[in-house]
Amino acid sequence: MTGTQTNKRKETLKDQANRLKAMFETVVDGIVTIDQEGIIESFNPSAEVLFGYTESEVIGENVSMLMGEPHRAKHDAYLKRYLKTGEKRIIGQGREVLGRRKDGRFFDMELAVSEMAVGERRMFTGVIRDISDRRGYSRLLNAVTTAQQEISRKADSRFIFEKLLNELLDLTQSEYGFIGEVSYTDEGKPFLTTLAITNIAWDDEIRKFYEENAPEGLKFTNTETLFGRVLTSCKPVLSNSPSADPRSGGLPKGHPSLDAFLGLPFFSREEFVGMVGIANRPGGYSEDLIDFLQPFLVTCSNLIITLRTEKRREEAETTLRESEARGRAILTGATEAIITVDETGNIEEANPATEKIFGYRIDELTGNNVRMLMPEPFKKEHDGYLDAYLKTGIAKIIGKGREVVGQRKDGTTFPMFLSVNHITIGGRNMFTGVIRDISEQKRSAEELKRLNEDLSQRVGALDALNDVNSQINRMNAFFQAAESQEELWDALVKYGADLFDGEKGAYFNVIENRVAEMAVGWGGEYRCETDFKVGDCWALRQGEPKVLESPDDHLICRHLDRDCLDHAICCPVNTRDGAVGLLTLYGPPESKASSERIARNRDVLASVAERLGTAIANLRLRERLHQDSVRDPLTKLYNRRFFDETLELEMRRSKRSGAPISMLLVDADHFKSFNDQHGHEAGDVVLQAVAQILRDNCRQEDLPCRYGGEEFALVFVGLDKERALVKAEAVRQAVEEAVIEYNGKPLPKLTISCGLATIPTDAGDQFECLRLADAALYAAKDGGRNQVISAAAI
Repeated sequence: MTGTQTNKRKETLKDQANRLKAMFETVVDGIVTIDQEGIIESFNPSAEVLFGYTESEVIGENVSMLMGEPHRAKHDAYLKRYLKTGEKRIIGQGREVLGRRKDGRFFDMELAVSEMAVGERRMFTGVIRDISDRRGYSRLLNAVTTAQQEISRKADSRFIFEKLLNELLDLTQSEYGFIGEVSYTDEGKPFLTTLAITNIAWDDEIRKFYEENAPEGLKFTNTETLFGRVLTSCKPVLSNSPSADPRSGGLPKGHPSLDAFLGLPFFSREEFVGMVGIANRPGGYSEDLIDFLQPFLVTCSNLIITLRTEKRREEAETTLRESEARGRAILTGATEAIITVDETGNIEEANPATEKIFGYRIDELTGNNVRMLMPEPFKKEHDGYLDAYLKTGIAKIIGKGREVVGQRKDGTTFPMFLSVNHITIGGRNMFTGVIRDISEQKRSAEELKRLNEDLSQRVGALDALNDVNSQINRMNAFFQAAESQEELWDALVKYGADLFDGEKGAYFNVIENRVAEMAVGWGGEYRCETDFKVGDCWALRQGEPKVLESPDDHLICRHLDRDCLDHAICCPVNTRDGAVGLLTLYGPPESKASSERIARNRDVLASVAERLGTAIANLRLRERLHQDSVRDPLTKLYNRRFFDETLELEMRRSKRSGAPISMLLVDADHFKSFNDQHGHEAGDVVLQAVAQILRDNCRQEDLPCRYGGEEFALVFVGLDKERALVKAEAVRQAVEEAVIEYNGKPLPKLTISCGLATIPTDAGDQFECLRLADAALYAAKDGGRNQVISAAAI
């Protein structure tokens, strides 16, 4: 090998080492290298962020310091067993384990370990990814879903809230906390009744107080505290230094320490329903955690509203039972007349109650025929009926009882219930009649009927409300689980049609607070404006629902058409960022809705808007978190992890369809020297400029990413080698011609070297394609840089 070749080889190896070092220092995942004794030999910056240790604190220490139990105690034995037997549990496979940070907190992580040989030494490299957020969101969703299912099964509410509190404390790594319902005194002052609370009793007296009162709910009225500020302001209170916080009213003597506090209110529409308080999370609390816990707060609100509704239903049932009891008291308290007659119908005996009921004295009745107590036609028919019974045994009243009409001495008639029994005494046929004046009962029955009808209407209204709440809860479950706006709209259309049967509805996106654009509708053709200015809607202008009870209302929104509606409701959909949308609902002219129906629709639409706003905010938060996890923070291109995952998917699509894939690796020429001469900030500007050129030369289906350091990768989906070479040359030329300025002054011209490989022309899979593209890139650099080299040319 000549001297020139040796120098080129050294330069290539040095370039390769620099590239590996840059990848090691900039990769998002933590990378830790240990020797065969488990001693840490390298610890990249991302690992420092994950575990909270600096590199100098861990180099030379056993890697078990980064593990939670039981992995910590078992690690050295497992490593020795593997070195001796080759038995693998993690090495070469990967799994989810528990990591331990410097501050003692544990977190869920994904660990992949690979083995390598350095000379005669056996070394191990671990790649670590923090999956706490993914796990946390899944656990939060499971807790919310379980609570909703248990309340639908009418499980004990205290048990449900205690489970929710325990899950919240575990999820947020908080030491203690509470969930409470807000009520108001007669003077309008708020106070809190706990539904679940951690027992933090610090002496026997407080412990006894907790045991006696916590099951029924502790009441807190002192608003000069951190949680009291939540009650009075109806806003979240976050304090990571309570002892120095002027809002804090201090702690009772002996109270456990309060190192950090987070109080979160939750609402049902505009009503302040309750709050959650948690304390002493290691490292404190953040605004991101507040956003993360929004579905939990919505669930607490829904549970409390459901419990309140159930309480009102039980009160209605109690009223019904009391009404029935009054009816029974009227019936059982009535005095009954008892009259005994012989087989000819002559009265032989009567009790004193008979005098009161019929107005005759007993001596006036005895010996006379009982028909004297009957009006026509019963008086005329009585003797014939009695004879027929004695001959045939066919009974109409005897042994049965029935309602008949009686006649008093003064000639007035009254309803009575008559039951007659046939008895034989000494061979004589005798009949005993038990008579109950049911005049009062009849009047009570009519009153009871009216009460029952009224109560039935109230119970029916409660049942209808429960049904609406049930549908809203089911809809909200879909809202919270939706992964895209399209899924949100599908759930809105399905439940919108069920909740507002007979009305037409639509949802509008509010764009930059200027225009509203219809996204989806239900209930048939939407015949009003589908695109309009925000100022055309009273609800959007005023920030609250607008009800139009008649098309003749002169304050009708300009986007509505008077001629196609009987009534209408507009309701803004809000997030913490303001109005993001608008729900509209109108009834066609023939609907003729009652004021009760319109009021009901207004409340239900506002409830839907509240939950939709929360769902949209959560969806945007998840999308923002996803973008942060797959984008390089400097260039905003996709990062290496997303590149690897997406490339594998594109390879599978390519194999199914037979379409080619071309891969271009790009490296900025002499970038290290550029950085040394002009500084890292100027280098960052250059990398951002190259990234923009890559974006400008990409189609929507292409995949640009920052591969590491000054190296980029660009995947052309569906382009064969010839067309990909044209695109690559366009990128190279655009970089060469670009004028890049830093601090108002142009920087020296930049060039790039590019290596291209194509599947299936050059390679059969992505790994071979990457290797060939990398080799072509080095050929481009060795060949003088500022050029595109295809894998087929080397």
